[in-house]
Formats: sequence, C-alpha cells, structure tokens
Amino acid sequence: MMITPSAQPSSPLSAVLSRLFMLLAVSAMFGSGCTSAVTQLQRGRALQRLQFEVNLGTSLPLSDKAIRSAIEAEESIKKQLRDAEDGAEKLTENDARKLTEVAAALLLFTPLPSNEMSLRGGIGWGVDVGLRLTGPRKQIDAKWQALDVKRHGIDLGLSLAYGWHSSPAASLWESATSAAESLKIMDYQRRDLTLSVIGSRDIGDVFSMWLGLAYSRSSIRIGSKLTGVATDLGIAASALTIDETMQQIGGQLGFRVGYKYVFFVVEFSVMQAYFSPSILGQKVNLSGLLYTPTFALQVAF
Repeated sequence: MMITPSAQPSSPLSAVLSRLFMLLAVSAMFGSGCTSAVTQLQRGRALQRLQFEVNLGTSLPLSDKAIRSAIEAEESIKKQLRDAEDGAEKLTENDARKLTEVAAALLLFTPLPSNEMSLRGGIGWGVDVGLRLTGPRKQIDAKWQALDVKRHGIDLGLSLAYGWHSSPAASLWESATSAAESLKIMDYQRRDLTLSVIGSRDIGDVFSMWLGLAYSRSSIRIGSKLTGVATDLGIAASALTIDETMQQIGGQLGFRVGYKYVFFVVEFSVMQAYFSPSILGQKVNLSGLLYTPTFALQVAF
C-alpha cells in the first residue's frame, strides 16, 4: 500500500515516527536492512575436514551523522515534490540530485536489523569454505589458515569473499518512502569483493576471540527515473543512473562462548565507507562510518 504525502506539513516527531514505522515494515517484509555491513563471524582457524559451523544471527547497523543526514534529507524536499506533482513549480536539477542521493543512501545503508544465516565447512589442507545469506545479499568465501597457534602463538587466516545482491530494490524504496511516487527505481545491481585477515585464539573448548581486518570493493549500479512531476530537466536527464564503485576498510572484534556444540557469538564491526557517486554531473558525498554489532547463535558439529 502506498503512503502519499499529506497536504498539511507534518510535525518533526510525526515525520520521524512515520519513517520508523515504514522502515520497520520493510524489515519485516524483506528480512534485511543494511546490506553494506561487513562481518566475519569466524575464527582465523580453519575447520577440519567435514567439520561444520552454522550461524543464525542479527546485525544492527548504525551509521554516522553523514549517512543518516543523507537518508533523512527527503524531508527537506517534500514541499518541492508536492509542488512539482501539482504542476505549481518545476523540480530543479538540485532537487532531483538530492532525491537520487536519498534513494542511494537508503538502499545501501538502510538503518534496520539484518538477519543472517551462514554455513561453513572444512575441506582439508587448512582450507574451509562458507555460504552466507543476509536477506537479499548472498556471499561465498574461502579461507586459508596461514599460521597455526601451536607454532606461531596465533591462528591466522586469509579470506576472500564474493557477494552479489538479488535485492527487491524497487519494492523496498516504494515501501519505505512516499517519494517513490516521484522517483522509480528501475534497476539495482551490486557485486562485492572482500579480502580479510583474521587472527584468533581459543581458550579450551569454551571461549574464542578473534580480530579481523577487512577491505571491500563494491561495484554498484542504481538506475532510476523521475515520473509524475514537472521538471526543468531534459528528457535524457530524467533517467538518473549511478554506476560507481564503493570501497570500505575497517575491522571486526569478535567473541564466542559455549561448550562443544553450541556457542553464543558477539561481534563488533567498524568500517569506513568511501562512496562519492556522480549524479547529474556533480559528485555527492555518501562516505561515512558504519558501526555493526552482531549477535548470533552458532552450532558446531
């Protein structure tokens, strides 16, 4: 069901509550919020052949002020959108750029919990492989254990991961904001490549701790189009496309506690995102920090 903007301006509190309600509804529908969070949920130690670990968890991504302000900027252009829909005024190039920026920020950094399920299995020779499902994001990875705690005092693993997105971006955008009446998401594609170094130590069979360093590079394409509004832009400019690369660098600190087969996992991730896409010939800044605590139940067998 579409929620159209009211003719009367809403109070700041009601606007915040309305946005929160819509975003929570999206989370319930799609099972995922932010898909840009980078988590490990694994030790540097590789699983032995035919050993497996299953994680069921939830991440709570928190972005810094720069990213939050981009997502919330829709409120500042609602009047322009209403006037453009009524034909009273034309949507300016700056308004169109801001609207596209809001869409990109919301699709990439949705401030909602992300449900995650992952499976890891050992194949021998110090190598294990994993499959991770985080809502619309799928990821496969392989890890090679380069150092052993018995000889080097630490288990150190090198991981390479490839992720792709089958995101229902159009549905998410339409469900989360009334501005979707003016800007339609026509295309959303994303591919991620992540390189990680993970060091860990085990204390008996009860407690483990790991520290990871990660670099991620994402190829992102978002195709959108202005509809139903009067604009002073040309026909070609009404099709707004972002086709850029985002980079992230940061680290993760994780712990697990349990015994033998069942563990409770807590991990904290901090990643600096660098993303400055060009919209209508002008760069916009969507760079910022992502803080992601993750809580998971792990079953090992």
